Amino acid sequence: TDPGPARGSTSPMLHDGETIGMAVRTKDLTKPVYISVGHRIGLSHAVDLVLSTARGYRLPEPTRQAHLFANVVRRAGGEVTPLDVR
Repeated sequence: TDPGPARGSTSPMLHDGETIGMAVRTKDLTKPVYISVGHRIGLSHAVDLVLSTARGYRLPEPTRQAHLFANVVRRAGGEVTPLDVR
């Protein structure tokens, strides 16, 4: 099930009765983002990290910046140097 409509609401993602991730609402009344654990990080810490970096936007800031950079590269025809990004 989806988390509640407010920022910070969560809902576990289950597989065979095991929690494998969390749906997290990072902004009021937007689609949730889906978080799963990685190397040396627990689910609750991953949720806290995502919420702490998702300020004002649905996506966490590192993901949002990577997406913006990918769009710059795409518009540049696939070739861009770090100095082209501002």
